[in-house]
Amino acid sequence: KGFLKTLLSTFDTCLAQNDAEKKRLEAFGHENVHITSNLKYASKPLPTPADKVAELKTALGGRPCWQFASTHPGEEEQAARVHKALKMENPDALTIIVPRHPERGDEIKKMLEEDGLQVTQRSKGEEITSDTDIYVADTLGELGVFFEVVKLVVMGGSFVPHGGHNPIEPAQLGCGIIYGPHMFNFKTICYDFESHGACMIAKDSQDLTGMLKRLISASGEVQNLGQVAKTMTEDKATARQEVWAHIHAMVANL
Repeated sequence: KGFLKTLLSTFDTCLAQNDAEKKRLEAFGHENVHITSNLKYASKPLPTPADKVAELKTALGGRPCWQFASTHPGEEEQAARVHKALKMENPDALTIIVPRHPERGDEIKKMLEEDGLQVTQRSKGEEITSDTDIYVADTLGELGVFFEVVKLVVMGGSFVPHGGHNPIEPAQLGCGIIYGPHMFNFKTICYDFESHGACMIAKDSQDLTGMLKRLISASGEVQNLGQVAKTMTEDKATARQEVWAHIHAMVANL
């Protein structure tokens, strides 16, 4: 505590993203702490090149689909179970897995194929066919393309105790978002989403299956959920101006 008090004393102003962090900084001895919106809201949406978007739409062929974005080990197995349950009611269902670490693509494909599923791998240039169960999108820099085309998004890292991933990115592109119980790296952002009704929370993969069974063909409900999320993130995009206002006030007094 003594070290942090000395360290924080070198700063004129501290900006915190919520009241809990403000109180924490004050407890360490800083007297000029303010709350602002999270700067992640001020980021630009992920790129969505028109040619890749059109290509993916054609490849999907209008099939009902969902994507598991930024998955970690243990989640692909859950995706396989969910997919099998979905196919029992919707034989044309397609599951898209976007691994957080694309270099895992080969091992993910092998594991899924050993589970009896037909898998197509994007990094290998393999085409989606009518028999494809799961499309493994193991490439870099294309998440925006998938968010633009596939609006039903499940956030990876939240169905294993990893801490989740940033839901602002799919929200900026109007996606309907579901995440699991492990979003502890994004507590304040999750509070924003949940308090605005801008997401759905699944307690486990079984709960997720029930949600997806209803939503995978309910484009209107997914669109409405995505619009709420997009509007909320747009309203909070003033975070940069909020931070600048504090900096400007500080500099003006020099």
